[in-house]
Amino acid sequence: MSHPLPRRTVTSYAIGIGPAAMLGLPFSVYLPPYVAAGGVVPVALVGLIFALSTLWDGIVDPLIGTMIDRKSKGDAPHRRWMRIAALPIAVLLPLLAIGGDDIGFWLLLPLLLLFYSSHSLYDVAHLSWGAALAQNPDDSVRLFGNRQFAEKIILVLAFALPAAAQGLMPDIDLQGRVLAYASLVIIVLPVALLAIARLPGRPVVPEPGIGWKAEYLDGLAACLQGGKKVKVGGSMAANPLSCCAGYHTLLEIERTNACEKAGKAGDRITKGLNQLIDRYELPFVAFNQGSICHLEAAGTLYVKIKLLKIKSVLAEINERKKLMEEYGAAYLAEGIVTLAGSRLYCSMADTDEVIDDALNRFENVFKNVRKH
Repeated sequence: MSHPLPRRTVTSYAIGIGPAAMLGLPFSVYLPPYVAAGGVVPVALVGLIFALSTLWDGIVDPLIGTMIDRKSKGDAPHRRWMRIAALPIAVLLPLLAIGGDDIGFWLLLPLLLLFYSSHSLYDVAHLSWGAALAQNPDDSVRLFGNRQFAEKIILVLAFALPAAAQGLMPDIDLQGRVLAYASLVIIVLPVALLAIARLPGRPVVPEPGIGWKAEYLDGLAACLQGGKKVKVGGSMAANPLSCCAGYHTLLEIERTNACEKAGKAGDRITKGLNQLIDRYELPFVAFNQGSICHLEAAGTLYVKIKLLKIKSVLAEINERKKLMEEYGAAYLAEGIVTLAGSRLYCSMADTDEVIDDALNRFENVFKNVRKH
């Protein structure tokens, strides 16, 4: 059983999100009007730049995730990626805050794309690190819950500082408010880097898989597809571990003659149920296919469909379904677990003593059935 993460680790992880939280929504609020105010880039193009930046973010995020998964080595790759992302952020943020209103379109666009890519790299690496640190659901809740809490606190500070600067200095212009905001980010960035330095490293462990190449996909099939293919969906789905377990299970089934023994158990319980049905004169039907025994007490699946009387047919099906559920509950009260109150599955473990005990329990239910 894994031990819970220390509080220091959870706190350090939450502090590490600081720069990413500040450079998300608040920066998108303050920067566009500041760039447009300079007049170098027309307002329409300013909107286009930030729209392209948003689209770029949607493209680059999965690519960054793939890069982290496939190009990470060592025991602490997430820390390395976050430090790599911090460098362009630390360089570009002052540049944009000081001269963002004096940069032309064709220079501003690549600078913003690089800036937002660095922000995404920092954020995705931080998320991936949290997933690697969490060894159980409790750890995951604590890590990402504290991350969310830290984001909310930092967002409040990010929006409050420029407003506070304007309150203290009423004559401060838009650039001054942006500089106040950028200054806070520059202060938070090294604090976050110091915090992640205290976090334990975790290697990036690739999940098992075969990829999505056409020659691989041609050999896969869902459970209902035929042909000589690997079943990857439904009851027939398997992975290497379950294939190995299934193989040895088949060997044991053959060695112990399990199918024949289970079939005899199915015959015995079916015969006993029919004797009970006759004894108590119940309108039930019991039959089996080998080890699988069907006990039909409600006939839910045997209603004749009449389209011209579909309303009454549906009402009857619903009534029978309710009756089937009630029989299932009655069996369960006696310690017998059935499938939908109508099917029993026997195995080689069901000896004559087990079957006879089950029949006694069924009798406790049958003798209390009220006949109209």
